[in-house]
Amino acid sequence: MNLYLHGAGIATDVIGYANAMPAVAAMIVGLPVASASDRYGRRPFLVFGTLVAALGMIALAFSTATLPLLASALLMGIGTSCIFSVDAAVLADFTTDQDRLAVFSSNFLLGWVGAFCGSIAGGYLAAVIGGEVGLRVALLLGAAATGLAVIPSLLLPRPPRFAPTQERRGLLSRDLLKFAIPNLVLALGAGAMVRFFNIFFTVKFHLDPGTIGAILAGSYVVTASAALVAPVLARRVGSVNFLIGSVSLSIPFLLVITYAPWLVPVVIAFLARQALMNMGEPVYQAFAQGTVAPERRGALNGMFALSWNVGWLAGPAVHGILQVRGRLQRALPLTLPWQLADTPYQWGVCTRPLQTGVRTAAHGPPAARTHLE
Repeated sequence: MNLYLHGAGIATDVIGYANAMPAVAAMIVGLPVASASDRYGRRPFLVFGTLVAALGMIALAFSTATLPLLASALLMGIGTSCIFSVDAAVLADFTTDQDRLAVFSSNFLLGWVGAFCGSIAGGYLAAVIGGEVGLRVALLLGAAATGLAVIPSLLLPRPPRFAPTQERRGLLSRDLLKFAIPNLVLALGAGAMVRFFNIFFTVKFHLDPGTIGAILAGSYVVTASAALVAPVLARRVGSVNFLIGSVSLSIPFLLVITYAPWLVPVVIAFLARQALMNMGEPVYQAFAQGTVAPERRGALNGMFALSWNVGWLAGPAVHGILQVRGRLQRALPLTLPWQLADTPYQWGVCTRPLQTGVRTAAHGPPAARTHLE
């Protein structure tokens, strides 16, 4: 999306606002959808979200003025928010404590494989066709692929129902917030740079869309490869140590990306950082979903989506303004304080259930679950 908007001559600050629209959508629909899915089921929201996201991408491909562009990005964000507000809860509903980590990691792996194929196809089409038309065709290809996801969503069976294990709590209760806050802290930094890496390579090294697509595809390959070993490492060193270590080790690579003047070390650092920052996501989600009560999984996933997108609401907007008024290098280091602050907090959140005697899938035997016929 960013390359299309950049190629269409859209101002960088407007691109930042467009990238912030999904976060606005998450604030509007994220928690209501997640809460409603606990009561009415996940499938209707997956189908609706898939169709709306595809329509938003189509509208975005033909938008050049600022207001239609932002409206299309908001529509796309509403669709993706519906999907991301329930996807982890769907996986948790159909898994047990023993296989949850493997299933979450496999789903994460498949997502990055799909992103790799999409990046290669989109970059190739944009390079072959050329210009704004090529970028628009690539975006429409993404819309078509998104629309096809409605088929498996319609075939999703009804999940098992669970007997309530606790009194009903609000969406902003402590059991949800303690897992959502680390996401928010990290997103405040990540939102200031991740969505602008493609423009970063264009501006700093003057790369064409095909080369940038290949670099991004390479990041998907290394991230998918990291997802393969993530469950093994998490079981060997412990989920908490694995999560903290992966985030901490990514910090030096961000400094290389920001300040190295040569393309090769920047690309290597970019690939390493992408793998380290993303490989912990399925481990953290599996850990959290195995900790909360089954009837709270949708609400927890909604809090994850909301906290992450709120961070990205501020990040891209600030980044776009800094690019207009200064240089890319002024915006990229913004993530460092947030990563440094997130590490000790995340350690405290993940270890506290053990200190209070709560068993989780990552640290103890499976809890008893009662099915309702």
